[in-house]
Parts: sequence; C-alpha cells; structure tokens
Amino acid sequence: MRTRITLVIAVAGVVVAGATLDFHRDSPWTAVLFAIAAAGVVVRCLPEDRVPLPARVATEAATVVAAGILFALQPNGALGVLLYVSTVHLGAVFPARISVPLAVLAGASVTATAALSGPIDFNAIWIGVSVTATVWAGIAGRSRRERTRALEQLVEQTKLTAESESRSSALAERARIARDLHDVLAHTLSGAGMQLELADALLEANRPEDARAAVQRARGAVADGVTEARGAVHALREDTVDLPTTLAALADGSDETVETGPVELTDAQARAVLRVAQEAVTNARRYAAGAPVTVRLFPVPDGAELTVGNGPGTASGVPGSGMGLIGMRERAAEVGGTLYAGPTGDGGWAVRLVLPRPSDPIKEL
Repeated sequence: MRTRITLVIAVAGVVVAGATLDFHRDSPWTAVLFAIAAAGVVVRCLPEDRVPLPARVATEAATVVAAGILFALQPNGALGVLLYVSTVHLGAVFPARISVPLAVLAGASVTATAALSGPIDFNAIWIGVSVTATVWAGIAGRSRRERTRALEQLVEQTKLTAESESRSSALAERARIARDLHDVLAHTLSGAGMQLELADALLEANRPEDARAAVQRARGAVADGVTEARGAVHALREDTVDLPTTLAALADGSDETVETGPVELTDAQARAVLRVAQEAVTNARRYAAGAPVTVRLFPVPDGAELTVGNGPGTASGVPGSGMGLIGMRERAAEVGGTLYAGPTGDGGWAVRLVLPRPSDPIKEL
C-alpha cells in the first residue's frame, strides 16, 4: 500500500513539474532531463516481474540523477517532492545494498549541480543531504513489511502444524479406542457365543441341565464384559489409573495371583500395563482354561517389567485371531516399551512387557 502511495505522489509530482517548469530555460537540457525523470516514473509503475532487476536499478539511477540535476537548475516544489518520494520508494522496494547507493546518488546530483552552477548554496547542500537520509524511511517500512510477512508465515505454519498434530492425535485416539473395544468386547462376545453354541448342541442331545449351565456361563461372561466395558470407559475418561488395585482385581480364584512392587510409571505407561495385563489374563482363561495364572509387576534396573504367565490348561479354546497380541505390541510401542510373548518350557504361555524408566515420572506405584 505504501509503495502505491509513493507511486501516486511521484506521478503527481511529474505532472505538476511539467506544468510549472520553464522549458525555454537551459534548452534543450530542461526537456531532456524532464523526459528522463518522467520515463523513469512510468517504468516504476510497471509490475516488477515485467522489468529485470538490472534494468530497474539503471532506470532508477537515471531518474534520480535527472530529477536532482533539474531541481538544482530550476528549484521547483514538485521536483523536490519527486526527489524525496523517489528515495523513500528506493528504500521500500530495493535492499539496502542497492537503495542506499541510489539515494546517495540522488543527493549528490543535487549538491554537485548546485555547486557547479555558481556560489555554494547551503540550501542545496541541505536538500541533498536530507534527500539521501530519506531512504531510511523506505528501508524501515520494508523491514516492517518483511517482519509482518514472516510473522504471518509463522502463524500459518503453526496453524498447519497444530492441525497435523490434531489429526495425528485423533488417529492415535481412534486406534486406542479400537484396542479397548477389542480387549473388552471381543473376548466377552466370543466366549458367550461359544457357550451358547454349546448350549444349543446340548439341547439337541437332550441334555437340558447341561445346556442350562452353559447358558448361565454365557450370562456370566456377558456380565463380566459389561463390568470390563465400564472399566474401559472409566480408563478413557480418567487421566490416572490406580494400578495396584486394578491389577489385584484381575485375580479370580485361588489359581490366579497378582504381585506388585514399587515401580515408577507415567499415567500412559500405567494404562498400557493395565490393558496388557487384562488382555493376557483373558487369553489365559480362554486358551488355557483351568491353568494357574500369575501376574507380576516389579522394578528392573532400567525401568519396570510386567509378566503374565500361565501353565498348561486342562482345556483349550479355538485359535485366536492374533488381534489381541497385535494390540498389546502397539500399546507397548506407544510408551517406548517392548513386548515378548511365547510358550514356556512347561507347556504354558508367558507375556512379558518391559518399560523404560520414565524421564519425568508422575507417580510411584
């Protein structure tokens, strides 16, 4: 906007100077110098991409020299305005390494011409110096616009970064909810479905009492699933997890034991430990029914370790889909941990989650 204003003032200065100059004086130099200055202002109005930088610099140099010499020969208010506006324009559109020499050239043309034309005119010297100094107004405006553009770009980049992080957080949260839904519902529904299929088969075999027992077990599985679903919703809403109490609640019967030691975990690590333990215990009950299950959480030199192990079961379920193990590995990776799972030497199965020591522990469990 400011460069447009300087262009309008420069054009007005040329028009007024053309109407007030005495073109019969110092003929033909007055007309030639005025034509050069006017042509330079016209070129200045063209789009910057239409004129190469070297040509623009040369044109500006010719313009200010012509206007300075003409002003010294015929002091004119319109030419003075043109000179001052020209130096401001130079500082606004060119870098300092170009605009400052051009401004010095403009001031020197006024001073040198006045000195060569007769006795030393201190007014001409002052005008030459002040014309040169005016370039700093344009440089200051240019610097302010560049800072404004840089801040706008920074704000835009920050906005894009925030939107990207928001999308990433949303995707991560969706993945987390999907794992929780799998952990809570998949095993419950599959277990209840197996019991109902068994009840149907028992009814066809005319064993109503056994079928009733299977239906009762399906009902119990659904009730347990509802309880676990409420716990999952609570875990999604709460920032902290009472890990020792929640782990202790996993034990169901004398064959399942939970042991916890003093470990330092972040809230995210605590949630990962809880979900891995729940998944591993559920898998042990499903695929190694009747086997003893042991859950242990204890400190290690570089962090904490969770182990969930079970012996060989007296009955086995159908093969799993593998989604539970994938979910456990994803949970471990999210908090910088590592998960190991595989058979043991006695025919059982073990899951081991190793977590690094948090750099900023939130609590000790």
